[in-house]
Amino acid sequence: GSEPAYTGEQLFADYFIAGELEIVPQRGGTITAEVARNETLYRQSLKLITLHNPALPIENFTYLSSLPDFEYREEAGWTLALIYVKHNRREQAKEALRPLIVSKSFYASKASELSRKLDETRWFN
Repeated sequence: GSEPAYTGEQLFADYFIAGELEIVPQRGGTITAEVARNETLYRQSLKLITLHNPALPIENFTYLSSLPDFEYREEAGWTLALIYVKHNRREQAKEALRPLIVSKSFYASKASELSRKLDETRWFN
């Protein structure tokens, strides 16, 4: 067919903007130890994305994106999807994008666009 061809790495590079995700909260008052721990885990996990082995960042972002009250839950879900894309795990990426699309999150339009590309494109591993 004549559909566009991408590698997971190319799609990841197109969508991953580190600066957008590395948010340092500006807060007044105190935060709980759990919130501080989760935010630290989030920031540390961002640094692991470039590793050849994605197991740890996948585990961390899966956990963070499942926390109902985590402030960066959507960012964690988006990042999780992008890690799957980077490693050519198309079905898992689509699964991770689904809640972002359904919840009308900040990432909803990017997530549905990326999901469409995952359906349309040929992959070269």
